[in-house]
Amino acid sequence: MLSNPIGNVDVKWSKIGDFMIKNGTLEDTENNPGLSFQQEVTARIMSSKSDWTLVQDMGANLEDFEGEINNSSTGKRIAAAITKSLVFDEFLGPSDFMVEVIPVSESSVLIKVKFSTLLTNQVLDSKIIMNFVYDLNGKGPFFVR
Repeated sequence: MLSNPIGNVDVKWSKIGDFMIKNGTLEDTENNPGLSFQQEVTARIMSSKSDWTLVQDMGANLEDFEGEINNSSTGKRIAAAITKSLVFDEFLGPSDFMVEVIPVSESSVLIKVKFSTLLTNQVLDSKIIMNFVYDLNGKGPFFVR
């Protein structure tokens, strides 16, 4: 696991994954603590293996679940795929987060990823939560604020 993944600084991305430029300069996440971490988690959950040329095995491959029945078995497999993408290359350890997949319609699930704030040395036992929605009909995943 990275020593403090939430404190990392990276290039700032737009909502569609393009680099952000301000006044002719490439923007970064230095003035927005936690944004680099959020971007990395989002990239891992929303991408598929082979999306990243330099890191071929990074994505969660949620499109593999397209057309499946929205039941607890599918939910467990989605959670396992997300877990695998977050622990890939030791970005996080298995005890740093918890994935919960909750059906919200016949074909959609809410994916809650709860991170321990032990990652940031903040309030003991509190959580940082990121939510995503994925539709088993092939729409998404979408990051939900």
